[in-house]
Amino acid sequence: MLKVVTLISLFLLSSSTFAQTTEECPCCKDEYKEFDFWLGEWEVFDVEGKKVGNSQISKSERNCILFEKWTSVGDHTGSSINFFDQKNYEWNQVWVDNNGLILKLKGGLIANGIIQMSSELLQNDQGLNFKNSIRWTLQEDGTVKQQWDMTDENLESFKTLFIGIYKAKKP
Repeated sequence: MLKVVTLISLFLLSSSTFAQTTEECPCCKDEYKEFDFWLGEWEVFDVEGKKVGNSQISKSERNCILFEKWTSVGDHTGSSINFFDQKNYEWNQVWVDNNGLILKLKGGLIANGIIQMSSELLQNDQGLNFKNSIRWTLQEDGTVKQQWDMTDENLESFKTLFIGIYKAKKP
């Protein structure tokens, strides 16, 4: 009986925690808008101008999540959930694709129109320590450049894995 009472108490306590905010839009503060330059329907091109895919970036959960849906020209698909964590003042991304790749990144605004996030330190099969580091940069022409690098512990790039230029889809 004590276990049942304890479980019910924990449930009620956790339920009240989720309902604590009385703000109409808790994720409408300026920091939640730092990544809004990536919102939209995009065609994505490589640096030579060849189309490599399409990406849809939208907000959900009362502006608390930036959701990405990626489709390559081939059969590669993936999605990411991006969110701002007020507790540590960091942007977070969790990416999952149809090949089983999972990326977990953290970072933030490094300048107006530039978001950079990196993984924790990882080790490849050859024993090399690296981080995944992705930077999104709003360009003067309204496009967004996304660059994914493998970096060392100091975030010095040693291998570029992807550069995509996001161009707004024309209606």
